[in-house]
Amino acid sequence: MTTSLAHGTIGARLKALRKREGWTLTEVAARTGISQGTLSKLENGLTKLNFSSVVKLASGLNLPVTAFTSPEPHVEASGSRRAVTRAGTGPRFQAQDIEYEVLADGLAGMNKVFLRARIKQHPDRELVEFRRHPGQEFIYVLSGEFELQTEAYAPIRLREGDSVVFDSSMGHRYISISEPDTILLIEMEVASYPTVIEDLII
Repeated sequence: MTTSLAHGTIGARLKALRKREGWTLTEVAARTGISQGTLSKLENGLTKLNFSSVVKLASGLNLPVTAFTSPEPHVEASGSRRAVTRAGTGPRFQAQDIEYEVLADGLAGMNKVFLRARIKQHPDRELVEFRRHPGQEFIYVLSGEFELQTEAYAPIRLREGDSVVFDSSMGHRYISISEPDTILLIEMEVASYPTVIEDLII
C-alpha cells in the first residue's frame, strides 16, 4: 500500500508551475507519463497521487520531489547546492514489508536517492517477492539486525554498524531478525528513479 500525499498542495503547485512556464496539460502529460485527465483532476483537487506518481511528476519536470511535497516550495540559490531534511519530515511511503522515508531530496538533477527504511518483514511472515532495479544499492545498518537475501549469494546477516553494497539488478529482499524492526540507511543510484520507487513498492 502506498501513502497518498497532500494532493491539494501538489495540484496547486503544479498549476502555478504550468502557468509560469507556459506548459499545457498535454505537454506535462507527455513529459511525466501521467495522463492529462489525472493531471487535470489533481489540479482541481479531485484525485490523489501516490508517491511513485509524485516522483514521476517531479522527475519528468526535472524537479526535486520536495518541490511538490515540502511545506514551502523549494528555492535553490544560484551557484549553491544544499538539501536538508529535518527528522521525520521526509516524504514517506510504505511497501508491504518496508516503510521508507526519502532523505535529502531537495536538489534538481541529483544522481542519488537516500532512504531511511524500517524493515517490517520478519521470518515468521510470508516472504515478499525479490526486488530488482538497475544500478547499485548501498546499505548501512542504523539499528537492529537483518538478513539480506539475494538470488546469487547465500543469505548474509548484518548488524548495527555493518554495511554492504551490491548490484541491485540481482533479486534481493530484507528480513528483520531483531525486535524492534531493523532500521537501515539506503543509498541508490538515481538513474532508474522513478523506476526504483515503483519497484520498491510491491
